[in-house]
Amino acid sequence: MPLPSPIRLPLLLTLLWGSASAQGAAPPPPPSPSAPAPAATPAYQPPPQPAPLVSAEAIEPGGARVALVLGSEAIVDPSSTFRVVLPGRSEDARLSLVDGTDALVVGSGTREVGQQTILTVAPRQPLTPAARYLLRVDGAGARDLHDAAGRAAGPVELQLVVAGSPPEPVKRKSGGRRRR
Repeated sequence: MPLPSPIRLPLLLTLLWGSASAQGAAPPPPPSPSAPAPAATPAYQPPPQPAPLVSAEAIEPGGARVALVLGSEAIVDPSSTFRVVLPGRSEDARLSLVDGTDALVVGSGTREVGQQTILTVAPRQPLTPAARYLLRVDGAGARDLHDAAGRAAGPVELQLVVAGSPPEPVKRKSGGRRRR
């Protein structure tokens, strides 16, 4: 296909633009210099530091206390209850116990808010021996918890393993003689 000559090209453009205006269609407007700038993306904000703990402990049925330390796995009695103390007031702090599948362990809990925030949880049934659990401190309404001034603190997870041997697996009954 031959290239259009330099004279035919302006004529062709004039005909195309002229035909658009002859049909009543206006050519597209040029971009406006006062067009709004795209919305600025919010600046990256790092996640808040984990919530500070005054103390965290497992309380065994006989009254003995086992300290729970961040980054270390504590061995606890199957019938233990758990207590965490936070500095200052934290109205939205929550203490929960979750199993190895991240399912909540059924139990009861308390929250005392004063000069310090004291959270407790007591599982309804004894924990499974040799199983791993997480004691989680987080916000009741959102992932982060907040102090009285509104400052956010990230969640804290304390690792637990329950003392004892794992339960025996359930044996299946055989349905009689097997065929060969």
